[in-house]
Amino acid sequence: MIDDLIGIPFVNGGRTRSGCDCWGLTVLVFKEFGIDLPDYRISCFASDLIDGQISKERCQWKRINKPEPPCLVTLRIDPEAPGLVTHLGVCVGENKFMHTMIKRNSVIERMDHPYFKNRIEGFYAYAG
Repeated sequence: MIDDLIGIPFVNGGRTRSGCDCWGLTVLVFKEFGIDLPDYRISCFASDLIDGQISKERCQWKRINKPEPPCLVTLRIDPEAPGLVTHLGVCVGENKFMHTMIKRNSVIERMDHPYFKNRIEGFYAYAG
């Protein structure tokens, strides 16, 4: 159940309930919906590599206009790379998404939160 994933500590490169980064959490959330995603072993500190991997994998993701669970929520949050997608979360319904960030455990937040709403790049359904 998705609620069981709240509070997982942030760990760069983590892929388990003991600790994960934003992609690791994305993999765990999609698994809860019965979808196995490929694993990308990229440091969460490598903004250019994250954006490049997401761009390269676009064939596996279909851009959608409105978020629907479980879709990927891509964000531009790195002030040093404002044009790049550098963070990911998963839409879990009711205008909310689950994600984890450095110095934070995994949480569910509103997509219209002032910090996130203007940083969302788009929404993507998995088509792989």
